[in-house]
Amino acid sequence: MDLMIKFYQFVAKEEMAIDEAELEPLEFAEKMHTQQELQQQQLEMLVQIRKYSPESQSVILETLRKQLESADFDTSASILTPEQIQEIVEK
Repeated sequence: MDLMIKFYQFVAKEEMAIDEAELEPLEFAEKMHTQQELQQQQLEMLVQIRKYSPESQSVILETLRKQLESADFDTSASILTPEQIQEIVEK
């Protein structure tokens, strides 16, 4: 498995451990479910991005960074669909 993906998984697990210690059980369960869905989408996006050249990957990630900044780092802005990725590469 790619080192970047392993690192991402490690960070996500650490964040969940902190949330488990700080939240009520029901709050934690809800947050964990939402996080798992988001993480799955992000991993799928990473797999799609890896199909492109390093130059295209840089452009995609820069676009994603700008999108996150403009959304004040709202996690919902951390996902690009395969169609959005393709559109970015074609520009």
